[in-house]
Amino acid sequence: MATSVDLRQERANLLSRARELNEFAETEKRDLNAEELVSWDKFMADVEALEARIARQEKLERTPASDPELAAFTARQLLETSHNP
Repeated sequence: MATSVDLRQERANLLSRARELNEFAETEKRDLNAEELVSWDKFMADVEALEARIARQEKLERTPASDPELAAFTARQLLETSHNP
C-alpha cells in the first residue's frame, strides 16, 4: 500500500509534467495544442484523484495503532500477502 508520502510524490510528478507542458508552449509563445491539452487535462484529473487518495491515506495513518479494527484489518492483509506471493 502506498503511503501518503508516496502519493504526494506521485502528485508532485504529475504537477511537474503539467507545468512542463505549459512552459514549453509559453517558450514558443503559444497556447497548448490539442494533444498537449488532452495530456494536461489528464495530468490534472490524476492530480485531483490523488488528492482524494492522499486525504484518505492520511486519515488511515492518523488512526491509532491500538484501534482493534485496524489491527484486525492489518492482520488480514499480512495473511493475504504471505499466502499470495
